[in-house]
Amino acid sequence: AGACWGSWAYVGPSARAAPPIKSAQTTIPTRPTLPTLIRTPPILHSSGAIPDNDHMEAGYEFQRREGAPEAGPGSGDGWVRTSDGRSYWGLFGAAGMLLRHVDEVGEARYLLAQRSTRVHRGHGEWAVPGGAIDSHETPVEAALREFDEEMGPIPSGWTVRGIHKVDPLPGVWSYYTCCADVSERLDYDDTLSWESDAARWFTESELSEVELFAPFATVFPKLRAIFEN
Repeated sequence: AGACWGSWAYVGPSARAAPPIKSAQTTIPTRPTLPTLIRTPPILHSSGAIPDNDHMEAGYEFQRREGAPEAGPGSGDGWVRTSDGRSYWGLFGAAGMLLRHVDEVGEARYLLAQRSTRVHRGHGEWAVPGGAIDSHETPVEAALREFDEEMGPIPSGWTVRGIHKVDPLPGVWSYYTCCADVSERLDYDDTLSWESDAARWFTESELSEVELFAPFATVFPKLRAIFEN
């Protein structure tokens, strides 16, 4: 998959940071096997180890969520904090999934979630679902897992078109937006977790009528270009 680089950071808690609150959900279909061509190198530290925080010589520190394991599922839960007060969720970086569906007349719609006030920097704006990458995951694997946790099953027939990466803390923390086309538009109102208040498919013109999460609004033209190219 191709990669493009931007200049924004998405900050938000993982679905594991609090007990998920979901309505009754239909059986989730078996997830497709990830093609090896969309696998990417480890995100933060190839060893999966978190650096010593005794001295903030580099201007940042790692704060693991209490009870989070050092490896495997949940290992990414925690904050990367900078000496100037910024906080980024995900010890190994974070990833999200932007889905696009093109109907029979060629009109594209994008699936966004309305951020709950119970998440960090959540004020009801619309953005992509996403969260922390675990030590053993690629960005696409993390984005698919987070989508499943926060939204529900991903539509069948999905195809990754590209990955958009930003590096607010180069070599320390990155955010990956995985852009994928799908063959159907599913309704997610009954499968949302506590992290989202609503989910909706938007045409491009409709995006200008709602309040978007500022980092997503800034980078959306680059995400759209990934689909178009």
